[in-house]
Amino acid sequence: GLGVNSLVPARAGDATRVILLGRSTSAGVGGAAAAIAVERILDLVALAGVVAVTAPEGVRSAAPSVPWIAGIAVVVLGLLAVAVRTPLADTLVSSLERLPYGTRLHGFASRAVDTLRTTSSGPRLAAAVGLTFVAWALDVSIARVVLAAAGMPAAWSAGTVVVLGVVAAVVLPAAPAYVGTYHAAVAAAARAISGVDWTTAIAFATVLHALHLSLKMVGASLGMLALGMDPGSLRRSVVRSEDPPPAC
Repeated sequence: GLGVNSLVPARAGDATRVILLGRSTSAGVGGAAAAIAVERILDLVALAGVVAVTAPEGVRSAAPSVPWIAGIAVVVLGLLAVAVRTPLADTLVSSLERLPYGTRLHGFASRAVDTLRTTSSGPRLAAAVGLTFVAWALDVSIARVVLAAAGMPAAWSAGTVVVLGVVAAVVLPAAPAYVGTYHAAVAAAARAISGVDWTTAIAFATVLHALHLSLKMVGASLGMLALGMDPGSLRRSVVRSEDPPPAC
């Protein structure tokens, strides 16, 4: 999914990721969509944790919404964990069979609920939160390395500011690989950190972007090898997913 986002616009890799997960696992498209939704919530929680640990008070006060967003994400995750374990969840899923395309909707929702039940169990949820926090901390570390190489302040707080710039750049659909929005947001973060001129800031953003893009493409290539896929089969898989559903 991240690899496709690096090649095509409008975050099409997110849909591709759901399709590939659904086709390559027993969870189906519904389970894959639910798993990715939980992952996004965990991202918010873990990123807010990184900000709380590494960012100075000035950054936290400049972005006071971060703790609130994290709090809302925790509440939503908790409500989901409770809701999917109630009989009402099964009743609602069963009721979908009476709707148009009911069989398909029921299968989608049933797999989504099963996935949410599995991923929201105590040990698995704790492990997911911890690993997500580590992933964001590594992202901050990469930013610190590039900051140091560019001769700019490379404290943990500075790396966190850069990562927040990256998040701001990629949160909305944009050009392939987020070209333009990525550079503008990261360059603005670099200027806020060190006061460098725009030319230096954009050069820093370009190097960091190239590093992130390279890592994503390597990861995407390894993922395709693990799934036994090639670019042609990836395209065929996505095209098949766009076929209209059969009439009920």
